[in-house]
Amino acid sequence: MAMRFPRRSKSLRKKVPESSFRKFRFKTIGQLATIGHRAGVASIFGVNISGFAAWWMWRTIYLSKLPRLEKKIRVALDWTLDLLFSKDLCQFLDVRRVHDMAPADMSLNEKEEAVSSLH
Repeated sequence: MAMRFPRRSKSLRKKVPESSFRKFRFKTIGQLATIGHRAGVASIFGVNISGFAAWWMWRTIYLSKLPRLEKKIRVALDWTLDLLFSKDLCQFLDVRRVHDMAPADMSLNEKEEAVSSLH
C-alpha cells in the first residue's frame, strides 16, 4: 500500500499544473503547557505568560477542542468541581502488606497489634 502513493503523486503532478502548487508553510501562534498545581507556561505571539493565567488559558483551549458539547460540559463541570472542592483522599490499608513490611524478627502477635493500632 505504501508503494502506491509515489505513483499517485506523480500522476497527480501530471494532471495539476505546476503553477498551482505552493510550498507549505506553517507559523505557530504560540505554545502552551500545564506544569501542575494549577500552574502553566505560555508563549503567545511572543508574549510569555506563566502561573494560573497560563494554566487557565491551556484549559480553555483544550476545552474548545473537545469534539462534542456533551463532552465539553462534562469536562468543564469536572474542572469546576475540582476548583471549588479539595481532593477527597482515602487511605486503604492492606493488612497483608503491613504484615509483609514488618521486620522479620517481629512476632505475629506484635504484627497484629501494629495493624490494629492503625485503625
